[in-house]
Amino acid sequence: MRSCSQKTTCSKSPLMRSFSQKSSSITRKCSNLAKEQKAKFYIIKRCVSMLVSSNKHGDS
Repeated sequence: MRSCSQKTTCSKSPLMRSFSQKSSSITRKCSNLAKEQKAKFYIIKRCVSMLVSSNKHGDS
């Protein structure tokens, strides 16, 4: 009989652990991609707002 640490459960099969690790890996990748896209959009938004602001002040 295998002993289990406190962090793992004995009831999970190796297949379920593998699926769980893949699922968390996919979740982590999606989360990182979303953060990256959010940062890119923030930078673009700041650039556009600076361009619009400079055009307003330059035209007066």
